[in-house]
Amino acid sequence: MRRKDREITDLQQITAIMERCDACRLGLNDNGAPYIVPLCFGYTVKDKAYITLFFHSAGEGHKLDLLRKDNHVAFEMDTAHDLFSRGSDTCGYGMRYQCVMGTGTARLVTEDSEKAAAFDHIMAHYTQEKLPYSSTALHAAIIIAVDVLSISCKVHQ
Repeated sequence: MRRKDREITDLQQITAIMERCDACRLGLNDNGAPYIVPLCFGYTVKDKAYITLFFHSAGEGHKLDLLRKDNHVAFEMDTAHDLFSRGSDTCGYGMRYQCVMGTGTARLVTEDSEKAAAFDHIMAHYTQEKLPYSSTALHAAIIIAVDVLSISCKVHQ
């Protein structure tokens, strides 16, 4: 990262920023061209070091087709946007923000117990409610898990 003064490396601070993000953009390989899709998400942190992101998906579509061809992904999420001015022309403007980005490998979750846990993490990110699922709906659900390989965080205040 070029601006080391804006870099956040503490995992607790990174996950606190992730908590404030309302969408995660998943970047996929579309035959050599980037394909980016914004998604609702949840996540876990295992052993205070390993992050897994979870996404719910429709049962078919371009995103799943791409993931089946190449499971290497990038992701980005951001929050706390605030335009500010230090001058009277356009070059005097700037943007405050907090962002988290990284890479990982995607996999489709097949076990119903892991799907239920993933749904719990997704719902916990957006609401305090824990909703029930029918076994039929759970079995039919498509959950994408991204095991994070690299992560970086930048804050401009």
